[in-house]
Amino acid sequence: MSVDIPDLTDLEMETQYEYQWNEKHKQVLEARADYHNRMTRFIAKVAKEGPEEKVLPPKLKEDLNSVIGIVSKSKVLKGSDLHEYLKEKSLAATRQPAPEFLI
Repeated sequence: MSVDIPDLTDLEMETQYEYQWNEKHKQVLEARADYHNRMTRFIAKVAKEGPEEKVLPPKLKEDLNSVIGIVSKSKVLKGSDLHEYLKEKSLAATRQPAPEFLI
C-alpha cells in the first residue's frame, strides 16, 4: 500500500484572510486547520510505522458548519425551554388562556 502524504513541516498556520471573519469564526477555522494538520501527520505516521501505540488527536467540539452557515434543523429542548414550547403548543391547540399553575 502506498500512501502519498504531503510534507507539512513548513506549513504556516498563520493564515492571511481576504474575507473579514469575526474572531469566533477565525478561531474555529484555525482550530480546524490545526486539527487537519495533526490528523494528516497522524495518518502519515500510522502508514509508515503501523498502528501500535498510536493515539488519535482529540476531536474538536466546534463544528465548521457554524462558520459556513449550515444550521442544525433540530434542537433538543430541555427543562424550561421544553416547558415553554409545550405550553405554547398546548395553548395554541386549545385557544384558551393558560391555567394558573402553568404560568
